[in-house]
Amino acid sequence: AGHWTLRLDGEACACGNIGCAELEASQSVLPRLNERFGITGETRLVDYRQVFAAAAEGDSTAQIIRDHSLRAWAAHAVNLIHAY
Repeated sequence: AGHWTLRLDGEACACGNIGCAELEASQSVLPRLNERFGITGETRLVDYRQVFAAAAEGDSTAQIIRDHSLRAWAAHAVNLIHAY
């Protein structure tokens, strides 16, 4: 189910699809999200526990990644509801 399309103009996934949910908000793409939202060096966020903790402490970039991921997960959940 992580390979359902969330972004029609998204990146190509290893599964052959484009814009998969997995490419938008899985832990494996956090390095890419760090780059997309300008986090570099030692401050990189490596897991969602760190993302949510930094966001709670007021880190604005972590808040952007958290909110992006929550929107992606929410859209994916709605897709699952409609499918089943």
